[in-house]
Amino acid sequence: MRLLQTNLSMSLNRVGGKSDGGVDLQGWWWLPFAPNAFADPIHRRRVRVFAQCKAEKKKTGPKYIREMEGVLHRHLNDLNPMVALFISESHFTKEALLRVQSSFIPFFLLHLPSEHEDNIGSMVWNHALSGVNGLLQGKVEARWERSLDCNGVGRPSLWVQNQRAPSWTPEQTELYVADHRLYARRSTLTTPCSDRNNSIKHNSGISVVGFWFTGCGRLLHVLRCHVNASTPSPRQR
Repeated sequence: MRLLQTNLSMSLNRVGGKSDGGVDLQGWWWLPFAPNAFADPIHRRRVRVFAQCKAEKKKTGPKYIREMEGVLHRHLNDLNPMVALFISESHFTKEALLRVQSSFIPFFLLHLPSEHEDNIGSMVWNHALSGVNGLLQGKVEARWERSLDCNGVGRPSLWVQNQRAPSWTPEQTELYVADHRLYARRSTLTTPCSDRNNSIKHNSGISVVGFWFTGCGRLLHVLRCHVNASTPSPRQR
């Protein structure tokens, strides 16, 4: 899950169990649709993710693809856009790839070899996800990157308008959810210590960012306020 967060802007949680419906991970994909979204999360769009993980030696066939289609069919009435993510340590069969490309469900196939293998990973998006008329409207591209020394299996990345998009999730900026509002505290700034008199004595500050979400999950408004720690408290005045 760390790779999904640090490289693909996904924040997922484990939900596996007898009643999981075949879903192992569930959460959100925070997508930038333009370079101006790289530094400002107000321009990112969140997409709901249902993921299944397989660590089998044999190739992944169309059976699992059909299962994921059934899972997302049960959530079609959800107001949030959705994508089916399938993560496999083995390659996908030709039949599985054909099934994905013919599906109207947005599919993201991620082949992630184990660390003990020397294979290069890969990603496959179908037209329902990456096409001009798909969920991403042809604005986001997936690439698999590997170092020049060819060490390791490489890493996935997102590109927008030929620019590598830095990964971003609410967890990476310490966002906290409260009554459908998210407040972020910049990690580069330290929270000032407060004594019993509620006076601020340190030359540090807090930056707070509030986000409002619409029903379809899009960021609607952002409010920033900076509290200067050098400002005296009412009691000090």
